[in-house]
Amino acid sequence: MYKLYKPVRIGLIFVIMAVFFSIYVTALYRMQVYETQLPESRVPQQRMLTRTVTYPAARGNIYDRNGILLA
Repeated sequence: MYKLYKPVRIGLIFVIMAVFFSIYVTALYRMQVYETQLPESRVPQQRMLTRTVTYPAARGNIYDRNGILLA
């Protein structure tokens, strides 16, 4: 009977998948462990500032059953 697969091919595919998986895990580990503490000089100043903008509701205010403003 003819085999649809060869053990050499399966081993090669397994090795390639293991290499890609180890590269992926190493990259994730490096990003989460080594690059979590960014120096302040590397963070742009625009990202450090926040601004709150309030828009009036198009349909009016939303109140709960006691008349307290929710949104």
